[in-house]
Amino acid sequence: MNSHMIKLKQTNMLCNKCVLHVLQVLTKIEEIQELEVDLNKKLVKIVIKDKTIAKESLVTMVNNAIEGIRSQKGIGVY
Repeated sequence: MNSHMIKLKQTNMLCNKCVLHVLQVLTKIEEIQELEVDLNKKLVKIVIKDKTIAKESLVTMVNNAIEGIRSQKGIGVY
């Protein structure tokens, strides 16, 4: 089984609550083998099995997780 790393630069990730929400969403996905979220670098590193998930799908999931938190705080979506 081969692994594939995807790095997402998330400039919209502004706080620890964003990080927690991204982790909550992505840890539910079986195909993800490793996950690292760095708020200071605004970077999400994901290792998946055999390219089983498209990068575009992961981008959408991460953005939706962050936007959900921001709208709860009344910050709005940029």
